[in-house]
Amino acid sequence: MLGFSLKDLIAPLPTADFFAEHFGNAPAFIGGATDKFTDLWSWEDFNALLAKTRHWTENSCSLTRDGLPLPVDQYCYDSLKRDQIGIQRPDFEQVGAAVRDGAALHLDRVETMLPALAAATANLRSALGAEIIARLTYSRVAQPMCNTRFETNDILLIQLEGEQSIRLFDGCFENPCDAPGFCNETIEQEQAVEICGEVAAELPLTQGDLLYLPAGQYYDATAGSTTANGASAQLRYIISRPSGLDFAAFLLGKLTDDALFRADMPFFDDKEALEKHVRHMAERIGLKGQAEDFGRQFREQQMHTIFRSPLSPIGFPDTGTIHRYRQRNVPYSIALDGEDLRLTGPRGEETISPRQQQICSWLTEHDFFEVREVTQAFPNEKSAEDIIAKLCTIGILQAV
Repeated sequence: MLGFSLKDLIAPLPTADFFAEHFGNAPAFIGGATDKFTDLWSWEDFNALLAKTRHWTENSCSLTRDGLPLPVDQYCYDSLKRDQIGIQRPDFEQVGAAVRDGAALHLDRVETMLPALAAATANLRSALGAEIIARLTYSRVAQPMCNTRFETNDILLIQLEGEQSIRLFDGCFENPCDAPGFCNETIEQEQAVEICGEVAAELPLTQGDLLYLPAGQYYDATAGSTTANGASAQLRYIISRPSGLDFAAFLLGKLTDDALFRADMPFFDDKEALEKHVRHMAERIGLKGQAEDFGRQFREQQMHTIFRSPLSPIGFPDTGTIHRYRQRNVPYSIALDGEDLRLTGPRGEETISPRQQQICSWLTEHDFFEVREVTQAFPNEKSAEDIIAKLCTIGILQAV
């Protein structure tokens, strides 16, 4: 399975239950067979990632021991980017020595570096309407992976190998963000321990298990290992859902077009003029926010942000246009109508013939796909684009 959809990742938990009961609200532990994620990751993939040495810097490759970061100078050397800007790159002999000595290795921004990871990332972006990044973590020694903390974003934690113990606490930091005072990195550990509450659950994650944690949920993690090679490996998908602060940033960008906001402010000694000017600007912001197409503009900007990376091969030497589609997060139904299938979406109904039902099933099982994937799956079927058009017409699929 190359393209893990959200449904595949969280199976057997139904996606409707996930959105109704967990997404943004409550943790979800989902046990799985040990081979559930073998198509998503392998040791060959892991080594292939490490071989992409030009990708790794002190920011994308890091080491910790007992949850605390190791000094960068213990495993990096001075180097240059291709544009000759100075950076530090990992020395993988030193990295390997540190891991053998008990350090944990963290590889960031791996979400598009392998086809299976890229396909799963595209599906998650489409299904959750959020930016998605991924981190791989590997350790050979049982150790704490982090102190008691919360995350600014939701996370999907997938146990790929070995085991990990997660403790969940009663406490939750409400609506965290990256600003100082509202993210874990700016809160003292002693304060976190005071406000996290009592231990609510202890969850042993083993190979094939998945844990969803909403932003703000207090937890801690300890890596262990039950494997013959002593390894524990996890994949973490970080889900950056848009908030009101994203809308504020969007609005700020629009204000540059208005001369009122580019003009100098009255001198603060002229209290009346300054306060009048501020009220005028506040009223202008309110009027802009009420503009009929402002919501549409923000929606289009969010979609552009989420889908700006192709996340699919260009396919040279073929230079044809790339056509990509996503399944919209809307209710729909599929029912038999004699021998045909009747699909009902938010914008109407369409009928699919028996010959086309297999393609229709394939399309509705994918959160995100490129038309060439359909033609590869059904090389002798010429009606795939007609079915896609029908699903778009009734509002189940959307071109992106």
